[in-house]
Amino acid sequence: MKKLLLALMLLLPAGISYSQPGGLLRLIDGYLIRRQQEQPFDTAYILKPQEKWLVGTATNLSHNAVHAYWKENGIRYSQRFDQGHFFSQNVRVGYRGISLSISLAKLWVGKPFEDLSLSYSCFGNSWGFDWYYLHSGSFRGTSLIDGVKVLLDGTLFENQSMNLDTYYVFNNKKFSMPAAISQGYIQKRSAGSIILTMSGNLTVQATDQDPGQLTNYMTSYVSLGCGYGYNFVVRKHWLIHSSVTPSIILLDLSKQTGESNVEVNNPLKPLDFCGTATLAAIYNADHYYLGVHLVNHGTFLGDYNSFQTDITRLQASVKFGYRF
Repeated sequence: MKKLLLALMLLLPAGISYSQPGGLLRLIDGYLIRRQQEQPFDTAYILKPQEKWLVGTATNLSHNAVHAYWKENGIRYSQRFDQGHFFSQNVRVGYRGISLSISLAKLWVGKPFEDLSLSYSCFGNSWGFDWYYLHSGSFRGTSLIDGVKVLLDGTLFENQSMNLDTYYVFNNKKFSMPAAISQGYIQKRSAGSIILTMSGNLTVQATDQDPGQLTNYMTSYVSLGCGYGYNFVVRKHWLIHSSVTPSIILLDLSKQTGESNVEVNNPLKPLDFCGTATLAAIYNADHYYLGVHLVNHGTFLGDYNSFQTDITRLQASVKFGYRF
């Protein structure tokens, strides 16, 4: 009992000190400092900037499209929904290797504000994830009904999409994924790695068109992939990143409702797949970075004889950040 009381007396001042204003922040800061000092990577290949804070922004030009094919009552249908090209602004704040990235608003080229998007991401040398949500009423499209082309009024339907991408890097001691994506680290020497990915997507589109049109559909799948990424360092300050990660669909819950209001499930085929290709060029100076980032993501689901969905997402970004 005496030993227990003595231990409580010794721990009480420490507990009080962390309960004071700023005490918790000092505790967190100390943990992050120790985490950085552990250096769980090869310092000949990867550099962790000494600055505590990183603030960055990116201007994104994006394009999303959905192409659906199906057959109902012996008639073939085809619909393509296109969101057009739009701008969005992204803001990233990082502290000692922990970062938060949020994109809230879209600015359309010659069009009114109609959409809302949210994104949250966290990138590390070993693993990371990127979550993306889009609520859109701005899709426009065309429909082919037994070979007859019909224009679709975008004001009559809306699209909601949510996507989660995760990755694991095997050669995380020498290859840095955040050096190319979030700039939380700096790649000093060229290196590459095999990359394992897992993704999940849920897209719901509801329409109110004339009879014979696709009234609503849902795309939902889980994929597992394996690819390769390489960081090529040029003259110390330049980084060229390239990666390709093809994936196979493990679970497909997609379905559609047509003219007869009968749900048709998307048949899972051995050839259902998706993939992402990334290309980036980053210039790192003493306290800032500049770069461009290109991403192309495609998904191909289902069977043309029953119900098939093709989804394409493109994004080009120009980014700038400052470390202090």
